[in-house]
Amino acid sequence: GITSRIPVLSQLGEAYYWFFDSVKNGLLFGLVFLSLGAMISEENTLQQMKRGRSLVGIIVSAFLICAEVVVYKVIGNTRGIDTIASLLPFTFFALIFVLNIQIEPSKLCISLRKYSMLIFLCQRIPISIIDLFMDKTILATNTIVNFVVVTAATIAISFLILQLSKKLKWLNKIY
Repeated sequence: GITSRIPVLSQLGEAYYWFFDSVKNGLLFGLVFLSLGAMISEENTLQQMKRGRSLVGIIVSAFLICAEVVVYKVIGNTRGIDTIASLLPFTFFALIFVLNIQIEPSKLCISLRKYSMLIFLCQRIPISIIDLFMDKTILATNTIVNFVVVTAATIAISFLILQLSKKLKWLNKIY
């Protein structure tokens, strides 16, 4: 919105959106969360934050997310707002909270780790197929249907890859 009125920034923004399609798909979104994870991994004092403190941070951040969404709804035209700023502190506290949970390694944990990696890596496949071939169907226009179909297809693709990787060992390199 604001950058579109400044010629140089407008051209940079158009080039960025042409290449990445959205702020969420490019450097600006992922880099922030990657940096957050790197910062937490390097700071022992952050890793040792008490679980109660991080839980309070999660709750406060969740309320901030809700408040931010309400503000965006009141504003109305939110074109160009591709993320919720309160997601950053929520992620920070949630990551620290999860890091402090001690779980004994098990077959289930190993299996869930493989599934989570594959789900993360494969989610773009059904999204891209819907965008390319079904952009005027209910799959693209109804967000609930889109979410359910993309989630189910992603889980199915992940399951298929895990099953095939038992016979085709080179698939193990994916995850």
